Amino acid sequence: MTLVSTTSVKGKIQPGAHAPPLALTGWGIFFISMAVLLLEILITRIFSALMWYHFAFVAVSLAMTGMTIGALLVMLFPRYYRPVPYAGMEDDFDSPETGGVNPASTHSSGKGFQETMRSRDSSNTQERNFDEVKKALQCDWQTRKHVLHLAAESAMLFSLTMVIAICLTGRFNILPNLSLSGIASLLPIIGLFVVPFIHAGVSIALLLTGFRECAGKIYAFDLFGGAAACLIVVGLLEVIDPAGGVLLAAFSAAAGSLLLQRAAGGKGRWNLLVCCVLLIMAIMQQASYAMDKPLIGFHFFKGERNSDRHVSYQRWNACSFLRVMPAGSNHVFYWGGSPLAPPVNVCQKYLDIDATAGTFLTAYGGAQKNSLPVKFERGGQIENTRGAGDLDDISFLKYDVTNFAHYLRKDADVCVIGVGGGRDLLSALAFNQKHVTGVEFNQGILDIITGPYGDFTGHLDRNPRVSLINAEARNYICHNRKKWDIVQASLIDTWAASSAGAFSLSENTLYTSDAWKEFRTHLSERGILSFSRWYSLNDSPVEFYRLVSLAAETLRRDGERNPRAFLLAVVSPKENPDVAGMTAGTLLVSRRPFTATDLVAAEQNAKRLGFNIILSPQTCTDKSLLRLIERDPTLSEVYGCDLDPPDDNRPYFFQMVKPELLLFGGKHHSFNDGMMLLMAAAVVAGLFVAGTGSSALLFTGKSGGILERLNFFLYFLLIGGGFMFVEMWAMQRLSIFLGHPVYSLTVVLFSFLLGAGIGSYVDAKLRFKSMPFRMLLIIAGLITLGLTIRAVSLPEHPALRNTLAAFMILPVAAAMGTAFPAGIRQAHEYKLDRLIPWFWALNGAASVAVSITSVLIAVKFGISWLLPAGTSCYLGCLLCSQFLSSRNR
Repeated sequence: MTLVSTTSVKGKIQPGAHAPPLALTGWGIFFISMAVLLLEILITRIFSALMWYHFAFVAVSLAMTGMTIGALLVMLFPRYYRPVPYAGMEDDFDSPETGGVNPASTHSSGKGFQETMRSRDSSNTQERNFDEVKKALQCDWQTRKHVLHLAAESAMLFSLTMVIAICLTGRFNILPNLSLSGIASLLPIIGLFVVPFIHAGVSIALLLTGFRECAGKIYAFDLFGGAAACLIVVGLLEVIDPAGGVLLAAFSAAAGSLLLQRAAGGKGRWNLLVCCVLLIMAIMQQASYAMDKPLIGFHFFKGERNSDRHVSYQRWNACSFLRVMPAGSNHVFYWGGSPLAPPVNVCQKYLDIDATAGTFLTAYGGAQKNSLPVKFERGGQIENTRGAGDLDDISFLKYDVTNFAHYLRKDADVCVIGVGGGRDLLSALAFNQKHVTGVEFNQGILDIITGPYGDFTGHLDRNPRVSLINAEARNYICHNRKKWDIVQASLIDTWAASSAGAFSLSENTLYTSDAWKEFRTHLSERGILSFSRWYSLNDSPVEFYRLVSLAAETLRRDGERNPRAFLLAVVSPKENPDVAGMTAGTLLVSRRPFTATDLVAAEQNAKRLGFNIILSPQTCTDKSLLRLIERDPTLSEVYGCDLDPPDDNRPYFFQMVKPELLLFGGKHHSFNDGMMLLMAAAVVAGLFVAGTGSSALLFTGKSGGILERLNFFLYFLLIGGGFMFVEMWAMQRLSIFLGHPVYSLTVVLFSFLLGAGIGSYVDAKLRFKSMPFRMLLIIAGLITLGLTIRAVSLPEHPALRNTLAAFMILPVAAAMGTAFPAGIRQAHEYKLDRLIPWFWALNGAASVAVSITSVLIAVKFGISWLLPAGTSCYLGCLLCSQFLSSRNR
């Protein structure tokens, strides 16, 4: 597969003599693009662990920001990059020796040079000097070689700078806050990682511009590379740490550089040497990581030195970064402990997720006996525990408010959402319940409690009354025919940004009225849904308030006229020693109204344990709870936060910030930082788009008329924004149905990139080449996709769900993939080839801005607004393309 070119053999024009191999060029950009998306996803995972989850959103924008800057450099410095034959070569191609024929322009117009020359021969206008034609073609070839060499150099710099960035990142202590010192500590990391993306942007922009006559295929290879990264990154993070992943991404970029050098006719010996060195480094990193002594490690997490915690176990996976370390105390940990609990010493280990959320591994069985005797105070006397694995050994768990539901339902079938360290499983055993099913979506956590710490935790996986399931809890419960007596979720929050994005928390879909409605349908007739959250003792407990608001809305949607009859809220008055000013509260939502017997049992046990019942069908100690049940809309303004019940359209339980309240002096809460960062990023992104847009208008002289440039400005801005709006909508919308947050990356993003790549690749062979027709096709596809996703019922089996989702997305994505190459061809007709890097930059700048804006829209108005926003962008493209087509007639 070669670009069309010509030379003279026995007086005839022959194709293919001086053309660089398109296959090598295409595969080169494939590996470069794969490295780009690999690095972007790996940075998201790294930033989520090193900083708070919302800082990971910065990583989402770094890639397109850097690539946009790279494309602008190609456009603004043509004397250095000279990416196409017309950059200083016009006189050679339009000289009298070639009869005024420009070989590059014949490629771009879709006609081979041979056909052009043959048509002129047939008219007998003049004799052709084939030696001069060959000279002109050789000039074309030299220019393309220059493009390939520059692209290869930029790809190599992309590879080397990302290695430097990952080696230095682990040594920076990044303060995870929005103070001046915190922002100052973040800036060096942003600078380190934006530089590699700039080099990647230069490389891709050079190739798109230098081979504009086959821009569709170049763009297709770019998308195919991103799709391949989606497939391999999840499996990659299960076996190697992010530093090793970055080394493999660097190897991929170096391999792309090698292929481009070969396409330019060089041997690429240095490129091959760098590839070998990077591969060896990746292997060594993996070997050292397996021995818990990685060559490239991360020394600081959340502003704290990693070695200070005496970590005994740490592993990365696609969902989180997991560590096990000493608990720091032999005193038993309670989320919300009873003030009347007897003093207990117990052997525990601390398990944390992304260095933020944590739980405890509790010794049980032989480990409990051999590690540390558990002592209980009974009747004023201290007694040693009796034996390994005795249920009395874990009876201290009965004093935690999170387990209050067990006092109301005996001999119950229990479902635990979020296994964590296994405390809730042990709690069900301590209450001698019939059976407990633990559902945990993070396989790494299950591996810890059943593998290296299986003996410590008593190998709960071998207990006949315990079942461990690796699945997303909502999806597992909803597709299960079984009904449970207790469904329990104790402070489920990982604060770990999934690979799909910084605000795509894995627990988002658990705290919605749609999810709770489904949970209630899977309760038995005497069933109870038990959710526990933090409760502030010194301030307004807004998190618990929103939980009550969620429960009341769920009951109303189920047709219950008196929601209070189904609610029981219990709070521990004892402050949690690990979280200042906080304790835990448990909200119980019954399948049927609580009976008099239930209320008597609740009162007796609460009094015996020293807990406070703040809400029941009979009593209420906090009038705000009653106002929440009655849907008082003024409470959000009173407390300065969003207390509206989240649903699947706005599944952001933990984003309790209303942007308007935050802007106009709303009350500060600990969860404001994420929204503040997002809003600041939106402002910066808007300025970035404005700067990108004005760059070409100010610095490209007389390249086309002002109306044409403005229309192309809007066209490429809108296709970049439209694609991102639709992609973000699909990732958020389908994450619920696919049943796992990681599937949003592997299925949705892969399908979009693959489909768009296919559309771009076959674009030249489409029967209908009208730009307005393409836009109409895209708009019709988006409307059909939206209606299909709303109407379709996804099957129970995960493989079938993923396959169906992919087949729904692929046709629409293929149509969307034709928009960019079609715009490039239209720009060539307007003789705006010089602006091709700018068009690529606009596309990237729009992606940056929309990736931020879409989250703001989803948090404020709902995910459902994103699809109309994307469709509106393509409608704007339709108007632009109609104008351009009419002007070109």
